[in-house]
Amino acid sequence: MTESISISDYIKLFLTFSKADKVKIAKKINELTFKEKWDMLNNELPDVSLSENEIMEEVYKVRYAGKN
Repeated sequence: MTESISISDYIKLFLTFSKADKVKIAKKINELTFKEKWDMLNNELPDVSLSENEIMEEVYKVRYAGKN
């Protein structure tokens, strides 16, 4: 059986942990939710095909931005 806890109760509980434990908890949550976050972001981005030359043009633009 899984117990349910509200978000506000979870946050209150989270705040009782030491800094080191908060970091461990946050890392574990990040690991557990990465795929879902990636899928949400990926769905928002356009699906655009780029050639290798187009990709390299973008890399150069970013790499050398402001160096002129």
